[in-house]
Amino acid sequence: LPCLSIDYYVDLYILTGLGADFDQWTNENRSKGFANLEIGLSYYFGPQKKTLWERWREENKEDEEREEHVNRKVPSQFIKREPEGGNPGDTLRQTEHDIYADSDYDGVRDEFDLCPNTPVEAAKMVDDTGCPTDVDSDGVPDYLDQCFDTPGGMTVDSVGCALDEDSDGVPDDIDKCLGTSHGYPVDREGCFDKSLLFTKKVIHVNYQPGGSNIDKQTRIYLDSLTLILKDIKDVRVKVYGYTDNIGKEEANLRLSQKRADKIKGYLVLQGIDKDRIEAIGRGETNFIASNATRYGREKNRRIELEFEY
Repeated sequence: LPCLSIDYYVDLYILTGLGADFDQWTNENRSKGFANLEIGLSYYFGPQKKTLWERWREENKEDEEREEHVNRKVPSQFIKREPEGGNPGDTLRQTEHDIYADSDYDGVRDEFDLCPNTPVEAAKMVDDTGCPTDVDSDGVPDYLDQCFDTPGGMTVDSVGCALDEDSDGVPDDIDKCLGTSHGYPVDREGCFDKSLLFTKKVIHVNYQPGGSNIDKQTRIYLDSLTLILKDIKDVRVKVYGYTDNIGKEEANLRLSQKRADKIKGYLVLQGIDKDRIEAIGRGETNFIASNATRYGREKNRRIELEFEY
C-alpha cells in the first residue's frame, strides 16, 4: 500500500552578544533569538513496512489463541461440514476449541474423557480416562468414600464404609454375633467378650476405722455395675471384704464380713438377684500395703469384686 508522511523541523538560534565585532546587521541583533521552521511532504510508493512488534504479534497469534482456549476450558459447538470439500462420510468436524475442551473441568480433555459428566467435587480424583477413581474397589468413588481401606468384597454403605448395624466395630459380613449390645467390648468375630468387661475390681472405700458405710464414689460405680448385670444375666459376683491389722483378729473378720454384706445389699436393692451375689469377709489378710502408715491402712480397708461366667 502507498504511504504518505509529513515531516517538520524547527531550529532555534540565539545570538549571545559575546565575541568579536561583526558586520553591522549582526551587531544590531546581538542577544536576540531566531526560529527556522521547515516542513516536508513525502509519498512512498510500495508496501507498508510493519513494525517489529506487529510482526511478533502475527507470528505468535496462533499460540496465544490456543492457550486462551485451554485456560477457559469452554468447548465450542460442533459445526456442520460445508457441502463442498472434506470426506463425504464425515458429517461433523471439530474446531480448534473442541480439541482442547474440558466440559466437566476434571483435567481430562473431552476427546479422551470416558466420563464426561464428572461432578466438580471429583475433579482431582479421576484417572487418565476422566472417570472417578475407586482405590479400594468397593463401588463407591473416592470423592464420596469416607473409608478408603475397606477390605475387598466387603458390603459397604453409601459412603464406602463397611456395614455395622450393631456398631460394635466388626463389619456385618464377618460378625458372628449380630445385635451385640452397644458399648460392650467384643472379640474379632463381633461377639461379646466378658473377659474384657468383667475383670477383678478393687474398690478403696473411704471406710472410717471400724466403719462399713459405703461412700458416694463407691455407690456411683455400683450403679453402673448394676446396669450391666441386669443386661447380662449369666454373670455371678463374689464380694470380698478386708480390714487393716488394727484391733483383734476376730473383730476384724466380723467387720470385713459386714462390709461385704453392705455391698451385696446395695446391689440387691438395685434389682440384682441375691443368688447371683456371694459376700465373703476375709478380715486382716492379703494386705496390699504396709499397715505401718495411715495411707497403707486406708488401702487395706477395701472391697474386691470377682466375676464368674
